[in-house]
Parts: sequence; C-alpha cells; structure tokens
Amino acid sequence: LGGRVVEQIISTKPELTASVLAVVIESSALGPHSEEQREAFRIANAKTIERLETMPFEDFIAFWENLPLFESQKNLSEDVRQKIHLGRLANNPELLVLELKGLGKENMADGCEALVHCEKPVLYMAGELDSKYQTEAARLDQAFETAQKHRDGSKVITISQAGHNIHIEQPDQFVDALYTFLKSLI
Repeated sequence: LGGRVVEQIISTKPELTASVLAVVIESSALGPHSEEQREAFRIANAKTIERLETMPFEDFIAFWENLPLFESQKNLSEDVRQKIHLGRLANNPELLVLELKGLGKENMADGCEALVHCEKPVLYMAGELDSKYQTEAARLDQAFETAQKHRDGSKVITISQAGHNIHIEQPDQFVDALYTFLKSLI
C-alpha cells in the first residue's frame, strides 16, 4: 500500500516532495479513472473487509495468498513462501480493516494524474506476470507519453519473470532497475 500513500501525498500535498529526488513505485494501484470504477472498487473492498472481519484470520490469509495476484509467488522457494506467510499472519486484522477502509482504491484520487503532474522523475515498476498492474503500468506509460513526462527521466518498466512483489520475486532485477534509474538522474 506504500505506492497508494505516495500517490495520495503527491495528489494532495505536493509540497512534501520538495526535498525528494525521485518517486519510485512498485506495482501500485493508480486509483479509479471513472466513477463507475470507483464504485466497483468500493464493492470489492467492502467484500474483502467483510471477509477479514468474519473469517478466522488464518483462513483469511489462506484466501489472500490464493488470490491470482500472488500466483507467481508459488514459484518461490518453500523457505521464502513460509517467511511471507508468517509475515502476513503477524498482521493485526483490526488494523488491516482500518488500512483497507482508509487506503481502499475507492478513496484514492487519480494516481495516474498525480504521477504525471509530479515535479519529480517517476519510476513505476510492474512485474511481467502481474496482469493487474501491467494494465496500470500501460495506463501510466500512455499518460507519461501524452504529457511528455518521459523527458524528465520518468519511466514505466516491466520486470521479467516477476509478479506483484518484484523485490521478493526478482530482487536482482529490482535493484538493477532502481540503480539504473537513480544513476540516470545524477
């Protein structure tokens, strides 16, 4: 949810980015681009919150881990999958409900617009195997192109053989992309 927080700061408090060199976002929702989509996000988020509030937490985590979004994580080693699983179980369900209520996509401004108008260069990374966020990446890349945002070094990149959590699934590619982007700004 970090990408959502960054996008909302850029949307509502751009002055907070004054001392920021660049914005780096990994596989983040860009928020709704229509009222119909906002309503669809509201309905989907309400269902997730209801599950979180009514299911035993272990069952919710099993449901969460089996979302198509995390399918590529099934290719990770058992040790890594176990660490991710234990990390998820360590969450507080009540706090997760509050996060979903406050940071649900239905509550977001258009993050695409925010990133296009950001005065800093932006790197948006999406995993090749993450079809949901590949769609967001394509939307942002088109907006960058239209606004000629690429001129300031902003870019959208796809990380091969990675799903939603690029930094876990392809850490070397993640670091290389980040290093290359930041080096290009110096």
